[in-house]
Amino acid sequence: MEKEAPRTVRRLTPALCVLAGLSLLLMLCLLSISSARSTLPQAGLNFGQVEPLAQGWQLLGDNGRWSELASLPRQLETQQGEAVLRVALPHSVPSGTILSLHNQYQAVEILGPAGQRLFEYGLTGAPPFGSLLANRLCMAQLPALRAGQFVTVRLVSPYGGRIALSSLALGSNGALLMAQLSAGRGTLLVTAALVLLSLCMFTAFFTDWLRGRGRRSGGLLCHAGLLCLLSAVWLFTDSSLSQLFFHDPVAICLLSFFSFMLLPVFFLGCIHALCSSHTRLVRLLQAALLANLLVQGLLQAAGVLDLPQMLPATHALLAVSVFAGLYVLVSRLRHTHSPALRWLAAIYGLLAVAGLAALVEFYLRPYTDNSRLFRVGLYLGLGLLAVLGLRQLLRLMRDSRQARTWHRLALVDPLTGLGSRAALEEALNRPFQGPGLAFMMDLNNLKLVNDTLGHAAGDELLRAAAACIRQAFEPAGQCFRFGGDEFAVLLNGCQADPQQFNQKLADALQAHNAAQALAVSLARGWSEYRLLPGGGADQRLALRRADQAMYADKQRCRVRTAALRCEAQGQPSPQ
Repeated sequence: MEKEAPRTVRRLTPALCVLAGLSLLLMLCLLSISSARSTLPQAGLNFGQVEPLAQGWQLLGDNGRWSELASLPRQLETQQGEAVLRVALPHSVPSGTILSLHNQYQAVEILGPAGQRLFEYGLTGAPPFGSLLANRLCMAQLPALRAGQFVTVRLVSPYGGRIALSSLALGSNGALLMAQLSAGRGTLLVTAALVLLSLCMFTAFFTDWLRGRGRRSGGLLCHAGLLCLLSAVWLFTDSSLSQLFFHDPVAICLLSFFSFMLLPVFFLGCIHALCSSHTRLVRLLQAALLANLLVQGLLQAAGVLDLPQMLPATHALLAVSVFAGLYVLVSRLRHTHSPALRWLAAIYGLLAVAGLAALVEFYLRPYTDNSRLFRVGLYLGLGLLAVLGLRQLLRLMRDSRQARTWHRLALVDPLTGLGSRAALEEALNRPFQGPGLAFMMDLNNLKLVNDTLGHAAGDELLRAAAACIRQAFEPAGQCFRFGGDEFAVLLNGCQADPQQFNQKLADALQAHNAAQALAVSLARGWSEYRLLPGGGADQRLALRRADQAMYADKQRCRVRTAALRCEAQGQPSPQ
């Protein structure tokens, strides 16, 4: 009954998978139908609405006059790297209303109708490194204002030239918070999924590494796990969601830049784990990317240049890495048809197209959300990479099961069911504290039976001898067949008289020979192994002594057999 249980479980597993899939599909259908067809009023919390302020802005010119601006967002070319704009409130706002805008690495000052400062970022306090002002969401709390009163916004770029005018909005703290969460829920879900996927890949990698198997596939899992984790870090820090959890915008900005610069390093690592060709090119590119991160980090720390100013160098290296990675993959695909390599080529091609499109948009439309194309490509690419990682994980699990099966089969003698020679070596290599007993046995007359009755009869004789040995020694000890007609038994921790086991074996042989025409005769010897002064027990020495005693017994058996043969033929017994 115990042997049937695993077979039943194996039969039920596909049915359970089908039921789980159908249950998930049913839940998704019910949720979709409920959201689409429900006419009930919403019962959730209502924090109010976020009102965009995209129209009615005026720009202060060099002549001191205000001019009308088109709708926001947009960018301005200035000589001083400074822009002052204002807007008349379309309606009265109560005290505590929030005016929000994205600063785009710029200093921000918001003034009320009387010129009083309502908010300031980056004008009075110095950044910790250079002139780097983070890309953050600025939120100014307004006093009670009437319709038509002006709110003035001053933007100063530390690098001069362009000024990015992002869209501004009015709303309560709760409304703006819910708007940020709603806009970033996709990023939050993808980030959580990537972190979970990276943990699964790290677990599989370390498990495979500790077992010492499949290190090339394990390397792919490691690099893919790091790539997923860094992608999660970059997606999270590049969004405004990070500001809800961490209060240091510059640290978030630095982490966003560094994680972005490390992404191609580990994607090239995935290529290196699968492609044995062009290893030097891949390693040189990885070294160049890491050197670029190191140099830019030092320049930022020294205040010489800021990371946004050094983006062209990062983008150039990224473009070179993209084309080089595609070259390596295409070259490798010409010589191999690995499914994993085709998957990786598809993922890399998707990310390459998305990344290059994002680079083009960045230089054509700077200071806008030009990373959205790369994010979409990253979502799709990482989804395919997750499928590839799961395929590799399933293959590793299958290989691990097969390895365990082969290992288990190698430890069992297929003819007798006793432990094999490999099992005996494994038992001798395990540390053991004495005392114990070692028995050695040799099957008599096996060659004679093979020559006269055939090898099938010899095999039956070996199986019968193994059954007698198992009956006499199990479960007190481990029984092994380590040669053609040789058997060994290790009785670890046994302090009994060896004659007792010898008698048990003699009784088992007598019972078998009384019922079977083919008699089993075993020459045997034994030896004790005791605790050594330095710890442990010398089982190999005990086996050698038992082997010597067994051969002495076998010699006595040959003399007795020769004497009985001579007596039957009427000849004198040999001396």
